[in-house]
Amino acid sequence: MQNAIIDRFLLEKKLEGVKDSTLSNYSYKLTSSVVPCFTNGLNTTEEDLYNTISQKQETLKNKTYVDFIVLMNDFLGFLHKRDYMSKLIQLPCPKMKKQNIEIFSEKEKAQLEEYLIDNIDYFNFGVLLALYTGIRNGELSACKNWWINRDGILYVKKTLQRVKDLNKNTETKTKIVITDPKSDSSIREIPLPKWLFELYLKLPNKNENAYLLTNTTEFIEPRTIERKFKKILRLCGIIKKKFHVLRHTFATNCVRLGIDIKTLAELLGHSNVKITLDRYVHSDIMIKQESMQRLKLTRKSR
Repeated sequence: MQNAIIDRFLLEKKLEGVKDSTLSNYSYKLTSSVVPCFTNGLNTTEEDLYNTISQKQETLKNKTYVDFIVLMNDFLGFLHKRDYMSKLIQLPCPKMKKQNIEIFSEKEKAQLEEYLIDNIDYFNFGVLLALYTGIRNGELSACKNWWINRDGILYVKKTLQRVKDLNKNTETKTKIVITDPKSDSSIREIPLPKWLFELYLKLPNKNENAYLLTNTTEFIEPRTIERKFKKILRLCGIIKKKFHVLRHTFATNCVRLGIDIKTLAELLGHSNVKITLDRYVHSDIMIKQESMQRLKLTRKSR
């Protein structure tokens, strides 16, 4: 399949207002996953596509497969609309399976907090910030000191990502982009716990225009945050987990504490409450145990 077709598809998406980071993601998935399914180019039959994607379904995780089918159907619709294919083919999309959420245990959380506070610096404060606000990796990477105002409110405004560079005239294959977060709801205000704000105020030599994690004009990109975070976990004797588990832990703790779901959805920057409900309500055994203990025997014991 000609690269010009992919370029035209991406151009149309860009004209629709799709962000550069999403376009980069589309470009990678089209090249690596979607186009190889067209075993006979634009003459690939519907039956051939079904056979190919059925093999993919066996090897990919549910969410990855669902995302693949959504992009595939979008691309197939484009091919038909632009007369590259005479027949409109749309593949069945499975329902998203509910996944178990990984969080830090109370013991692990205490170990991590103790290490971060005993060795407090700007980066370690950023890890604490993620644990107590649910801020995403890319958002934390883009965070500047002035995002935290004098009232102790964190304003999440941007996200930083390394994406594939679609400009074929550049020597590098990737580039850093700092853009608005993934949705309008991701631009949000998060009041900090009083003790966390006081800890922030004690950090030395603060430069208001600097990036939070470094207190300099140099940022730390998300993949470097992941590496530094894994090192911290090793020093704490905690089994390796992804940085995003901090966000899951924050959300789950909020549910345990009875924070209402609408408020939690806004704190997390979810586009709707259903995402929060599906992902975090009754997501772990402790919440189930606490809920079941509310059931009391109606008959009085003799």
